Amino acid sequence: MYNATETLTSQHLLTIQLSVAANMSSSPPEEPYKVVLLSHKDSDILTLSTAKQNLPLDYPPIQTVDLCSLKVDNDMLNAVNEKIVGPSTATNNDTEVLIIVRLLGRGVPGFQHLLDHAHKHNHYLIVVSGIPGSFEPDLTAMCNNVSVDTINEVMKYFHADGCANNMNNMLRYLADHLFKFGYEYAPAVTMPDHGLYHPKFDGAENTMAYLQECFEHSDKPTVAVIFYRCHYLSGNRAFVDALLDELEVLGVHSIGLFTETLRAAEPMGDVNGHAVERFPTALTYLLHPVTFKSMVDVLISSMVRYSVYTLLFDHLYYYLCSNTYQIILLFNPGICNG
Repeated sequence: MYNATETLTSQHLLTIQLSVAANMSSSPPEEPYKVVLLSHKDSDILTLSTAKQNLPLDYPPIQTVDLCSLKVDNDMLNAVNEKIVGPSTATNNDTEVLIIVRLLGRGVPGFQHLLDHAHKHNHYLIVVSGIPGSFEPDLTAMCNNVSVDTINEVMKYFHADGCANNMNNMLRYLADHLFKFGYEYAPAVTMPDHGLYHPKFDGAENTMAYLQECFEHSDKPTVAVIFYRCHYLSGNRAFVDALLDELEVLGVHSIGLFTETLRAAEPMGDVNGHAVERFPTALTYLLHPVTFKSMVDVLISSMVRYSVYTLLFDHLYYYLCSNTYQIILLFNPGICNG
């Protein structure tokens, strides 16, 4: 039997489907801009996660690829399809894509496929070295659709050290110059290799003043927590903050000390009354600027390598000659994070 209701319903459904398909085909792409960062340095990806928190809300979506995770050529093919091409090929054709690559050495599996894809689709491609201060002309030759000035600016941001602020401003700079946004940005700022840190104080001067105040006017002991500079720059400081807070709950003063390396040293004419030919530069931040006596009573280190352990014990002798009590405790920051 002829059913008019069923026929009309089917016709209406077909009309609706065709209308939706037409609207989808004429609608603008969901992602007009996209940024993809591929790096050998996991600290870059960690820093980016912090830098993104202070980017404008309408900043283009950012994808990341850890180059160390790529083992075979097919891994790069999958990364390109997932991170750059995306789920819709039609949408991708209308998307302006910026690809930033930071390499440590060569031999990335499937790397030529990434280069071929970027050049074929005329994506913005910037390839730089992950070694601080390094300029490698062959990497510049791999870049596509960007000026030498833009490449140089990106290297300045990276080589000034990968803190979250530099990463944030680099991304703003690239969006303004390549995608024609108007976010505004600040130039790269070189970060110190060593310094004091406390979450309650901004700036080196305020933090040093706090440490001196504790040393000169308090009977409580002071505990210093030494940690790698990369955690300070990337914003991965939760384990340090937690430890400093817990120490203060226990009734002592606490201070953080970040360092690139304890091997950087300088001559010191007076460390607790002793002349030292090579004293770790990082540890000088714990000395009083006038008396050169240690301002801390306990030193806790999250730098658990044997060479760091040896360096600290080699130089604690000069601390132990004072009337303060010094000790090193070693711990795994990964435990504190998890």
